Amino acid sequence: MQFSEHLKKARQDKGLTQEQLAQEFHTSRQNISSWENAKTYPNMQDLIRLSDFFGISLDVFLKEDGKVQESLEAAPVKKLLVKLSKRLTYAFLLLLIRDVTSTISAFTNGYASGVTDFVNGVMGIAIFLLVCDSYNIIQDFNDEFGIKVVYPWQRFLNREENREN
Repeated sequence: MQFSEHLKKARQDKGLTQEQLAQEFHTSRQNISSWENAKTYPNMQDLIRLSDFFGISLDVFLKEDGKVQESLEAAPVKKLLVKLSKRLTYAFLLLLIRDVTSTISAFTNGYASGVTDFVNGVMGIAIFLLVCDSYNIIQDFNDEFGIKVVYPWQRFLNREENREN
């Protein structure tokens, strides 16, 4: 029996509606429906709570439906990729704003150059910080999956260290 079937049967056996179960788990009725229709799967915390709530072994949930385990394994990847995507989107938006302010300054024959210089400075710092944060997210991703990445500047620094020794 699939996870979705176990969940629906257990909910119905307890005489609960999707709405009531959603309230119990502090989630939406749509999430419960999505779990029962095998469109998505709960995270590990909710899976443990469901197991306790219905008295169903985690083994039943995890071993009988391989998609639950796949979903749990993919969760860290998705979380890191969403985080990275947001940071890079912010950086591109800041670049766009900086370009727009530069364009406005050029069309106003420099009347707004003081404001433009200030905005460009602030945007430059913000972009730098977002890129640094994105680098950290990429490192977390690499660490999570045991990926070893050697960047060009690391090769250069290693060569310089070897020459000094």
